[in-house]
Amino acid sequence: KTLPNAVALNSIQFNLARMLGPLLAGVVLAAAGIAWCFALNGLSFIAVIVSLYLIRASFIPEKTTETVMTGLRNGFTYMKDQGPLWQLSVLGFISTFCGIPLMTLLPLFARDIFGMGASGYAHLMAVSGGGRSPARCSMPPIRGARATGARSLACRSFLPFCSARLPFPGF
Repeated sequence: KTLPNAVALNSIQFNLARMLGPLLAGVVLAAAGIAWCFALNGLSFIAVIVSLYLIRASFIPEKTTETVMTGLRNGFTYMKDQGPLWQLSVLGFISTFCGIPLMTLLPLFARDIFGMGASGYAHLMAVSGGGRSPARCSMPPIRGARATGARSLACRSFLPFCSARLPFPGF
């Protein structure tokens, strides 16, 4: 019952990080250079490493003799039997499959097509994640995974393209 809310909260956190990270990186890049960006990024992993170290696992799975492929097949069967879980997984796959090329090619678009420098690129990265968190917060509670998935996919698809055509002063 709380899984959709947990997924939504994780999505908000992820998109906030995608919005604030590039903004801060752009400021540091413009002010101090790329070496400081790498140094601060490395330091940011200390919190993650400490958090993982502090987690105490209370569940230890039983040893099994089934193969990895059998386990994958059983996992996919379980997901298909759980309608909303399968639909969310497919939505996540489609978003990732379409979103990774956008993030990979965005530096080229910023430099060659839009004529932007590092701060312009940081702004485009921030905009690509910035509208998703407020959009997710403004959505009503999940009524059906299919309707929510279609709405989420539409938000994810149009925001980067609409935002990329905006005139950015100073870039």
